[in-house]
Amino acid sequence: MRSICLQLAAFICFYSGSAQLPFKYDNTSYKAIYLNQVSKLMDENPGYILLDVRTPGEYSDTSNYSNLNMGRLKGARNIDIDSISSHLEELKKDSDKAFFIYCSHSQRSRRVSKLLSENGFKKVFNINGGMSVVNEADNMAFPDKNKFYISNTRYVNISATPACELILHDPDLLTIDIRSKSQFESNDPINQNNIGRIKNAVNIPAK
Repeated sequence: MRSICLQLAAFICFYSGSAQLPFKYDNTSYKAIYLNQVSKLMDENPGYILLDVRTPGEYSDTSNYSNLNMGRLKGARNIDIDSISSHLEELKKDSDKAFFIYCSHSQRSRRVSKLLSENGFKKVFNINGGMSVVNEADNMAFPDKNKFYISNTRYVNISATPACELILHDPDLLTIDIRSKSQFESNDPINQNNIGRIKNAVNIPAK
């Protein structure tokens, strides 16, 4: 029997989180760009620098927090956000080049983008949504995804729509909900955790 492990809360967080992402060109110091712009802008900026500002564990898919192991973009240089300041002078040697910056959800990358732009970097692009969006994107949303995306994980992350398609059309599929029993049964003391569950799912808490 094939199995699929779904965490319903993750889907809700993904869609609610997307609504909070910065708008394209929402500031004057750096540019927030969408995945469908990445390839084109990189082609327009030969010699660009691709910067991954996550932790080394996230970058190599070896983080102790498995939900942060989302793969990476090919050719990216990894400098943890906590180390950016100590690398600033080194990075300034390429300040005339375009910098494409990403993290897991585009929060850390926004901070780094702002820091670089305030230090004289003229072409700074923050990749909107980070690896969480890259993971969910198809080739239409992220042209050349197969060219850029690298992952060392042994599983595949899918978005809500294809997950629902699998559940609806594969009678042998086992859906496992890894939330706590209280969240699964919608009687958690934190009301925002009571968001229902997928029909016929089996509850096997991760902890």
